[in-house]
Amino acid sequence: MFRLLVERNTKKLSMSKPPPFATGPIANAIGPYGDNSVVDDILDSNITYATLGLDPHQNDAELTALLASLKHAATSSG
Repeated sequence: MFRLLVERNTKKLSMSKPPPFATGPIANAIGPYGDNSVVDDILDSNITYATLGLDPHQNDAELTALLASLKHAATSSG
């Protein structure tokens, strides 16, 4: 019974690929615990490509829009 449950759970878990967790440059910069200066910059609305260690000329529109929305969310009009 135990073996069957483990096999079933393993099969179900591997169906969730890619993982539902954040990936990419922001996730890498935040790290697994979110206890660094990048998180402080996000919360203070100071997040930039430089904060993430990225070149702004080599990134896509989606990341640019996300960074802009993170800045806008912390403003009084957001």
